[in-house]
Amino acid sequence: MSDPNAQPSEMPVVTDNDVIDFVTKVLFSDTSREFSLTDDILSMSKLKYTPQDEDRIWKLLLNTRMVEQSIGFGKAGKIQLS
Repeated sequence: MSDPNAQPSEMPVVTDNDVIDFVTKVLFSDTSREFSLTDDILSMSKLKYTPQDEDRIWKLLLNTRMVEQSIGFGKAGKIQLS
């Protein structure tokens, strides 16, 4: 039987460390390719985020120096392991 005084379940809080952990797991899953942050990685996470969140996540990841921005024609928004 459920507790009548129980609070409704809330969405779990996602921390910066959770995001870094998820992104590095995805990048390590296939080190031979570059991933688009929005199309490949964040879409797999099923998180709801705004463009401001996406920008903050991008800056957070680059500041860890574990990932780097891919450089070249057609590689905008893609990252790879450092």
